Amino acid sequence: MELIEKLIIAILVVIAGCVLAFPVFIYRSAKSTSFELQKSEWVCTKTEPREVRTTMVVGKVLIPRTDTRNVCVQYSERRT
Repeated sequence: MELIEKLIIAILVVIAGCVLAFPVFIYRSAKSTSFELQKSEWVCTKTEPREVRTTMVVGKVLIPRTDTRNVCVQYSERRT
């Protein structure tokens, strides 16, 4: 066999492998247990203050800056 024929056979084998593997990936993704959380269905029940350190440029000098933010650390399902 010539080099071109071997190359064509190799390409066809790769394409066939991809075509055969594609349904397996679809089947696995359909069987995976995943769900989507909606932010509107949850309410924050506990917050904690967190310090956030950043730097800001004033002129040519970097100045450290510390901000305190309240971050939600616990959510519970909204009861309707």
